[in-house]
Amino acid sequence: MHRRILRLATCVAAAGMFAACSGDDAAPTPVPLNLQVKVPARAEVDAAVTLSSSAEPAQAGLRFDWDFGDGSRSTEAAPSHRFAQGGRYEIRLTVRNEAGEQRSATAALQAGHFAMVAGRTCSGADNTGWCWQRPLPFATSLRNIVFADALQGWALAETGVLLRTVDGGQNWSRQPAPLGQGASLLRFVDTLNGWAVGTESTRLFRTANGGQSWEAIGEVPLGRVTELWQIGAATVVATGLLAPNADATVISDDAGKTWRASALVVKEVGSTGRLWDTWSGRMSADLGRTAQAIDPWRREGGILGADLASDTDLSLVTSDDSQVEPSLAVTLMHHRSSDGGVHWQSQIAAVPVLPDGREIQRLQLFGQGQGWAWAATIWGTYGNPTDDLGTTLLRTLDGGRTWSIVPWFGDVRGQLPNGAFIDGHTLWYADDQRGQISTDAGLSWHAISIPGETESPTQVRRAGPDVLLVSVSRNTGIRRCLAACTIAAVEGPSEY
Repeated sequence: MHRRILRLATCVAAAGMFAACSGDDAAPTPVPLNLQVKVPARAEVDAAVTLSSSAEPAQAGLRFDWDFGDGSRSTEAAPSHRFAQGGRYEIRLTVRNEAGEQRSATAALQAGHFAMVAGRTCSGADNTGWCWQRPLPFATSLRNIVFADALQGWALAETGVLLRTVDGGQNWSRQPAPLGQGASLLRFVDTLNGWAVGTESTRLFRTANGGQSWEAIGEVPLGRVTELWQIGAATVVATGLLAPNADATVISDDAGKTWRASALVVKEVGSTGRLWDTWSGRMSADLGRTAQAIDPWRREGGILGADLASDTDLSLVTSDDSQVEPSLAVTLMHHRSSDGGVHWQSQIAAVPVLPDGREIQRLQLFGQGQGWAWAATIWGTYGNPTDDLGTTLLRTLDGGRTWSIVPWFGDVRGQLPNGAFIDGHTLWYADDQRGQISTDAGLSWHAISIPGETESPTQVRRAGPDVLLVSVSRNTGIRRCLAACTIAAVEGPSEY
């Protein structure tokens, strides 16, 4: 009894120096034995999500550490968070007390554009996977899919029907075709300004209101137009066929009213207006009035891939000039220029040894140093075609200086589809039996499964940071059916 009174008196006397006196035998705040994270199973992209746990937030001795799985964290007891991209996220919570005891728990959350596909027919349960979009299947196929930004895009049907979406592919509506005659080529500079080439001729049309109305400009002096660029306010560059097997480029300085011949066949246009012919290895810095040879091409041979968007960081990958056919290169050279292509630094690219005598057949570079290459065995002894012995997929992260092998989803044989390389971390493959897509640079693959369809996709395009559109065509007698579909949630954040 005396000991307890003495102890109480000591605490009271020390009150002026200490904020509290709890005694030597006070226990730390307990951490829940069965810690549970409470999160919804899925959430809309960029929508606020409140997270909580079985730990009592009112207990002052507990400290919370949330890891949302997308690179961001919080120390609040019940934080609110927005996921900027679709994907599956593992959320981890660690709770600690003042004695350093801790426990952790995890929960999974799927972020996606689920409202976009609500009520649609989808390949997965609960509106997941690939879903039918408007317009529903109709008797034509797409020629062009063009997006000006993440939401606004246009699709040009084979019959000349023009479709537009303003919600990233969720819904599509018909727009007037250029003067009612349809179009064979469609290009948009931004959400308002675009160009179209007529179906029955090379007549050029222009819109300044997002395709709501079109103005006829005149004829492009080519037999067929295959590509079109706009540079600045009034310069238009058109490449196509002047005669059978004869490519040519014409350029207009007055928005398509008059045309002049170009000194080179333009294959790419840089951000500052430089024109590039990556086939014959020439460049023009004066809008096609003159052209000069690209030094690496002149020294090494054919250009297999190029990243020519920025004049201050140009990259070329060429074949060794000992190769008879540039597309069958074994030795690759990497070239880089920081002055618009005037001077180049060259080195042999580091490429892994390829099995079965496979050689580079296709190569494509994207921005930020990313690129893909596809190697295969296509040719037999003395150049005779032989059965394909398999393919190899390669990736670069430094503009083509070094390459590494990326595993396929299985034993892949045969040609890549056109447009297989969508961007630096997204690619797809399809043959007669299957369609597969990877959005994380080949780390994982997912089947492109379209409800009601047994055939493989014919075209896949990106429509925003985590929305993809796929076309499927099916022959039914003399009719061809098309479907534009969107994936509701891409598996994993696209941060590469």
